[in-house]
Amino acid sequence: MKALGLVLVVALYLSTSFSQTPDMAVEIFRHGIRTPESTEYDPDAYWATTGYGELTSAGMRQQYILGAAFGELYSNLLYPYNASKLYIQSTQENRTLMSALSQLYGIYNQHGPNLADGYPADIAIPPYNSDLVAQIVKDLAGTTASIPNNYQPLPIHSLEKTADFYLQSYLNCPNANAFFKKQQNDENVTQVYGELASTIENLEKLNLEVKNMTQLDDLGDTVVADSRNQITLPGGLDPKSQDFADLQFWTQWYEIYPTLNLPIQRQLFSGPILNNILQMFQQKRAGSTPLNFAFYAGKETMLAAILSALNITTPECLLENWRSQKAGKDVPNPNCNYPIFASNLIFEFYNDTTNPYVMFKYNGAAMTICNGQTKCALNDFATYIKNITNGYDLNSFKQWCNANQIQAMRAPKSQIPSGYKFTTMDIALLGVIALLLVSLLVVAFRARNVKDEENEKANDNYAQLQLKVDA
Repeated sequence: MKALGLVLVVALYLSTSFSQTPDMAVEIFRHGIRTPESTEYDPDAYWATTGYGELTSAGMRQQYILGAAFGELYSNLLYPYNASKLYIQSTQENRTLMSALSQLYGIYNQHGPNLADGYPADIAIPPYNSDLVAQIVKDLAGTTASIPNNYQPLPIHSLEKTADFYLQSYLNCPNANAFFKKQQNDENVTQVYGELASTIENLEKLNLEVKNMTQLDDLGDTVVADSRNQITLPGGLDPKSQDFADLQFWTQWYEIYPTLNLPIQRQLFSGPILNNILQMFQQKRAGSTPLNFAFYAGKETMLAAILSALNITTPECLLENWRSQKAGKDVPNPNCNYPIFASNLIFEFYNDTTNPYVMFKYNGAAMTICNGQTKCALNDFATYIKNITNGYDLNSFKQWCNANQIQAMRAPKSQIPSGYKFTTMDIALLGVIALLLVSLLVVAFRARNVKDEENEKANDNYAQLQLKVDA
């Protein structure tokens, strides 16, 4: 009986533990299925009308489903809508912005506002004189929903690429550019490219010309995008073939290897956003923020930077898995999965009274962090983030990368910090400007003196002439 009682207690504990809902969540997600980015392997211009690198209807559907699921899973954080409790940020690409809109529609469709009881509907009409407006107003008669289907629109924040250090840090670190350039064609890349020689040979038999690594990458991106959109692949390539698997591997691995091969790259590029998430959780614990949910819509490289820092998906394990798959063996790293279209990362914070903790989920599956634990105490999470990012928060990232100077040069005058420190170059430039101003003043003064002398002489001549006339 005692054993049975113990089992019931443990079962009760587990059920209450796993049914607990988080007090805050942060999602970083990749856009949905898109069109290919390159035109080279689209000779019939199939995607010309839709556009290259644009979100497709399938991608919109992916994001809508994801949003609808989150509406159920995180209803305590998302409803009712409160502007102070949500934050949404996206990169500037059409496909990420549209993915954010599609996901948010899945969450807030049927959760929007209505006109207040007794509110005169004729006031909520734009001052646009048109029969069309009159017809639309007529169609809305009898409904109080502000927007049909009671959709709640939300603000999506987007920054210039050069100012986006959370979602595009890998593009804003000038001092790390040398790493990327060196690794684009290093011995590891050359070796892996050499392992694809037979694949390239097979592709050429399909009249798919591949002359270099970049072309192989473009072709890989095209066949992956086309396969997800269910259209015939270039050259009639079979999506179930090993050649397709090889192309998919190359375009994924070559996307992140030059950017994330080195530990310093993983630390730097994941640092700003991971330390920002940590700060948000700490503020939630302290009761100093009303924020419940933050959404970040980006591209796969940002997700890969975080996954690499967490040692879940790295260039090394992707290569290991591909080589094993190609040899007909089981993959040695089953959790090492590339962030494909609509992939998402979620950090959940549980503000437990005695032991606040964090969980991390990759496409819905809880991952082990903090020494192999799926539940990471907030203090341990803070130590863990500091370790895997080497302490590179937003400020230290900018300092290491020399990003402060780039931003100061690009910022409007109103945004230049009041504590700006003048450099030697600044002082020299100001000296030159001052010298030019003094020179201009001297020239102007001399010119005025000459003019005065001429006027005085002219007046003397006129006076003498007048005396003669009077005489």
